[in-house]
Amino acid sequence: MTIKKPTPCSIYDMEGLQNWLDEMALQGLFLERISFHNDRFIFRTGEPRTVRYRLDPIVPGYNYDERRELYAQAGWEFADTVTSLYCVYFCADPTVPELYTDPQSLSCAVKQLFRRLLRKDGLFFLVLAFLTVCLLFVERKEFVRNLLLGERPLQPLVCMLLVASLFLAAIWEGLYLKRLWSVCRTLEQGLPLKAGRRWNRPRYLAWFIPLYILISLFSKLAINYSAETLYTYSAALLAHPWPTAVQLEQVDPGQSLNVDGYLVKNSSRLAPVQELASLNQLDSSPCPFYTTIRYVRAVSPGAARRIYRLERDERATKLDQWQTRTYYPSRITSLEPLSPRDWPGLDRLEVAQFVSGGQEGWTFAALQGNDVLLVSCTNSAPWEDCLPLFLEALDKEVAS
Repeated sequence: MTIKKPTPCSIYDMEGLQNWLDEMALQGLFLERISFHNDRFIFRTGEPRTVRYRLDPIVPGYNYDERRELYAQAGWEFADTVTSLYCVYFCADPTVPELYTDPQSLSCAVKQLFRRLLRKDGLFFLVLAFLTVCLLFVERKEFVRNLLLGERPLQPLVCMLLVASLFLAAIWEGLYLKRLWSVCRTLEQGLPLKAGRRWNRPRYLAWFIPLYILISLFSKLAINYSAETLYTYSAALLAHPWPTAVQLEQVDPGQSLNVDGYLVKNSSRLAPVQELASLNQLDSSPCPFYTTIRYVRAVSPGAARRIYRLERDERATKLDQWQTRTYYPSRITSLEPLSPRDWPGLDRLEVAQFVSGGQEGWTFAALQGNDVLLVSCTNSAPWEDCLPLFLEALDKEVAS
């Protein structure tokens, strides 16, 4: 018959583990093997008797077969291995000498074990830290974007939790290593080891699996959660009365249009007004009149400048992507990338020009105080004629 019992102390507590295993033998429970992750020690039942259990540190160059043969000749039998820390030996003969006859010799073995673990853990955390930094570097623009605009407001929290978990794991492992180092120092001074405090440690899988599932679900939900709200363009309430297709000379005043579009709205502490309006205006001609308007009002000029750089870079990336598209209606050619222009009253202005569906198109990115405005148009009047209309609309608020 076998019985499973949880480890009542840290696996770095050598004296605590040895004392506990000795006590189990006095209760008729003898170590048979150690389960995965040292979550449970599995004992076989028998007649209670005195058995000594000792831990042999696994140091660099440790030869398992030679050690087992050597210890077997001395009267010690191999039981099992505690991860890569120790080999567990036991002996029922009280006259057999200890594995280590003096604390200093055991101290040398523990010190080698400490150094091996320090190198291994140090390398592991360096690699983990490097991968974390790489991940944060790749996601840096998305992180800053969500921090400023709050489109996915929980994404920065996930990134910060990732960094925090790395530090917590390093601290946790550091405390274990500190315990092992204190064992080494105690042995060096020739003092007897003292067992640490015991506790009822919960089963490893009982807390690890629920915690892992909880963190995974939270991460996925947090990253996929979007604070943006989608509206149909007909039901949209814009912050400013942006010019229509007629004002942009896309169509004749008397011409009827089939208008189809949407509006995405959002707000954050640093950018309380955020809008992305996309509008397709179709008439009987084969070429649609396509307009997108991205408007953000920041709380300060400094925040507006940062948002302007983010929005400008994203628009430049999209223009490059549109060049490589194979789907003809959405592909652009003859792209002149965004380049700075001077315009009275604007802090910054950059304009790009292109051809889409055989029609001239343009994009401008403008910064004025706390306002960021990006507009793309195809089949319209030149940008020099349209920009004043947008700046005029920027000075007007739509009544709520």
